[in-house]
Amino acid sequence: EYADKLVETGAAYPCFCTDEELEAMRERAVAMKLPPKYTGKWRSAPKEEVQAMLDSGAPHTYRFRVPDNEVISIDDLIRGRVSWNTDTVGDFVLLRSSGVPVYNFCVAVDDATMGITHVLRAEEHLPNTLRQMLVYQALGFEVPQFGHMSLILAPDKSKLSKRHGATSVGDFKAQGYLPEAMVNYLSLLGWNDGSEKEIYTNPELVQAFSLDRITKSPAVFDKMKLNWMNGQHLRALPEETAEAMIGQQLVECGLLANSKSPLVSSLCHSVLNNLELLADVEGEVRPLFTYPLEETMKDEKAQKVAEDDIGEVVRALLKAHKSGALGSAIQEEGGFKKWLKEVGKQQGRKGKRLFMPIRILLTGRMQGPDVGEVLDILALSNGEVAEEGLLVELDARMATLEAWAAPEMLKEPEPVVETPATEESTKAQESAPAEVSAAPAKKGPPDAEEGAQDRLDIRVGRVIKAWKHPDAESLFVEEVDVGEPEPRTICSGLVGFVEEAELQGRAVIVLCNLKPRNMVGVKSNGMLMAASNADHTSVQLLTPPEEAPVGERVRFGSLEGEQGEPDTPNRVQKKKVFESVQPDLTTSAECVVQYKELEMLTSAGKVVVASLPGASVS
Repeated sequence: EYADKLVETGAAYPCFCTDEELEAMRERAVAMKLPPKYTGKWRSAPKEEVQAMLDSGAPHTYRFRVPDNEVISIDDLIRGRVSWNTDTVGDFVLLRSSGVPVYNFCVAVDDATMGITHVLRAEEHLPNTLRQMLVYQALGFEVPQFGHMSLILAPDKSKLSKRHGATSVGDFKAQGYLPEAMVNYLSLLGWNDGSEKEIYTNPELVQAFSLDRITKSPAVFDKMKLNWMNGQHLRALPEETAEAMIGQQLVECGLLANSKSPLVSSLCHSVLNNLELLADVEGEVRPLFTYPLEETMKDEKAQKVAEDDIGEVVRALLKAHKSGALGSAIQEEGGFKKWLKEVGKQQGRKGKRLFMPIRILLTGRMQGPDVGEVLDILALSNGEVAEEGLLVELDARMATLEAWAAPEMLKEPEPVVETPATEESTKAQESAPAEVSAAPAKKGPPDAEEGAQDRLDIRVGRVIKAWKHPDAESLFVEEVDVGEPEPRTICSGLVGFVEEAELQGRAVIVLCNLKPRNMVGVKSNGMLMAASNADHTSVQLLTPPEEAPVGERVRFGSLEGEQGEPDTPNRVQKKKVFESVQPDLTTSAECVVQYKELEMLTSAGKVVVASLPGASVS
């Protein structure tokens, strides 16, 4: 219909050129160093000759009659004014000899008849726009607004292709990416809303999106950033949804027999914070089911733990298991912590000296989720783990531990028998001069003065960029905006707990009035504050509300009243202000940061951690 209309108005005509003739035209143009272009043999052929060819049934195409030396322009929504001279293009084909329309003809007719008002597409289509504009004008169609966006590039700055991995939506879905994460990530390739916000829901994107914020520069597809963003969306899912997805994944990978159970809920709580893709869940859960004690104890670091009389911890653990005290403690809410505290009290152990040997002996590993969480998982596992899951239950772990322990570890130490005092020895003891202790008692942290927390300059910050310390493998170096004219350089020991990509652009809490320190050749001016569990195997950054202003000082307990000026770094160091406050900086059961039950607040809300209740903050 539309091809006939163009022929009737003289905007199109039949062309009977053979493939050989067209190839000859192309070769002549190349020889003359000109772009290949149809020379117009049938453009002005006599009507009689054309009709004779049509009557003979000769194969033919239909070409658009391009006007000579006209300028066609569009106001591109992204690139601004773009113009072409019609002399740069020859009369182009509309219908092939088979009668099939070519792309530029059918897309123009299709868009116009569907009432398309905006055409947003890749910059690769910009050369097609001239031909489509000519069709629009010749048929009297209303021209849509065009916007040509830059390509998405691979990390090597080449065009993204299959050799760089998944490129179709189906590929990403099969790998476990969430639809919300894909939409969020793709929306930020070449667009932003002018803020530093990175995580959006679909409704938020609809509200924030505007064409004028699309950039001309090509964006690079960063798989690590996409993975990080997918993890953020996973953790933002409703609890029931996350558990259902993780449960299904655990059944599919052969670890669990059922996808919905208290065990699934417990596993979800333990591993969700470490996941980026759903497929990661197998790698996080399977180690919790195994007990590689012998292999771990060959490690140099584990051997150092064992040198600190690990035998007494082994004996206490085996004794508690055989008596049923350990099993009872696990079943009681908070019971394992009470039991552990009592063991520490009896053996004079605390901190790493207590938690690390317990972790190794109960889990067979030096790192992982909280030991209490692992024991809860073992307690809930009855009948829920698939045969292929190969779970090592608590009884089997204790049997392995007893078999591994050397005989001297299992042997109780001989009791010390005191010699009864005689009258002579008592008199001698009374007349002897008192002994002076060889070393003073170890001092604990100084007691905090009232209001000491307000003498600290704790602010909302945002990481501008982060990288691995060139000379210290356990350190990151971050540039952090804390509301000052220049960003601060800060070193943090977060390697192994936070991914480098996760730090970029992240809102953080920064202790600003510490004296600068030299950290292996880098001057560190401040401290990113984080929470950690008792044995320091899990560390999470403090997180202010996304809307909290950068540079704002946090408050404790209330936003009412005047906030005094913080102490200078010299005074904070001299008076050990932070050392006195730190023992009472913790996270609540709801993961809110608090000082002596006074919540850490910003004008936008509470400061929290992702999933570390009852942790210490430093």
